[in-house]
This record gives sequence, structure tokens and C-alpha cells, in this order.
Amino acid sequence: MGGVPAATFKWVFIILIGLAVAASFIWAAIKPERKQSVKIDREDQPVDFRKSPKRYNHDATENRFTGLEKKTEEHGKEISELWKTLRVDLPAMERRIQESGERRSKETHDRINDILSEVGELRGEVRARK
Repeated sequence: MGGVPAATFKWVFIILIGLAVAASFIWAAIKPERKQSVKIDREDQPVDFRKSPKRYNHDATENRFTGLEKKTEEHGKEISELWKTLRVDLPAMERRIQESGERRSKETHDRINDILSEVGELRGEVRARK
């Protein structure tokens, strides 16, 4: 042991103390919590136990999902009924619009022909009316 310098012993001792301090800090940070028993005197203060609120409530979520599912089914049925109605009524509407357009066009042409024949009579031309 006489061949080891005193400075080496000093640094080894400092390093060991540092490691011990670091290990104690690490152990204190991750040590399991000890449950401390608390004595409650019932006469002094009544104890009220309540369930803590949860961020996720399975029953409420399930109820919302069921409600949304029912609404979606109802909307789907309504959409199907609307499509059925459109398939039947849309061609009939198109026919009525086309017939009214043809009728208006014919009335417009007849009126133009009447005006042209009256203008022609004013000029002295006689055209045969259809």
C-alpha cells in the first residue's frame, strides 16, 4: 500500500461519496410511496366519501352513441323516402315543365303571328291566318 499516492486515495474517496449522494437522490426519487395511516376522529368531523369524477364516463358515452345511432338510422330512412319520392315525382315535374314551356312557346309564336298579320294589314298586305 505504500506505492499508492495519497492523492489517489483522496479522489477515490471523493468519487465514492459523490456516487453515494447521487444514489441516495435517485433512490429518494423512485422509492415506493409508503402509505401512512391516518386516524380520523368521527365525532370531530363527519367523513363524506364521493366517487371522483372521471374524464371518461363509459355509460354516458354509450348512451350518446346509442342516441346518435338511432338518429342516423332515422335520417337514413328519411333520405331513402326522399329518394323514392324524387324518383317518382321528378320525371312528372320535368314533363309538366316541358309541356308548359312548349305551351308558352306556342302561345308566344301565335301572338307574334297575330301581330305580324295585323302589321301586314296596316301595310296593305293580306296573309292567310292559320
